[in-house]
Amino acid sequence: MKYMQHSWHGNSGMKRSDVIREIATLDGLIVSNIGHPSRELYAQQDSARNFYMLGSMGLASSVGLGVACSQKKRVYVIDGDGAMLNEPGEPGNDCAPRTSKLLPDHC
Repeated sequence: MKYMQHSWHGNSGMKRSDVIREIATLDGLIVSNIGHPSRELYAQQDSARNFYMLGSMGLASSVGLGVACSQKKRVYVIDGDGAMLNEPGEPGNDCAPRTSKLLPDHC
């Protein structure tokens, strides 16, 4: 699993909505964690290729890994830094080369 760390604080000038807008334009499937990222992805570009993790917390990475291992499309996971605290062993699950994980700071 490839991790992409984005920060919209400090000098980067990038906002979470900008990152999600960019991810929404990429070819592949998108798994988004609970809360604001899912709402923003829905508002940016609702699509049948998006899976919104509503009602669960900290499992978007696990779901994204399962999706990536079960088919050939690239999978993007939008997750927050707090969700990583819920699943501390998850970063070791890098067996899916078609999976990229977006970790916006302070999601």
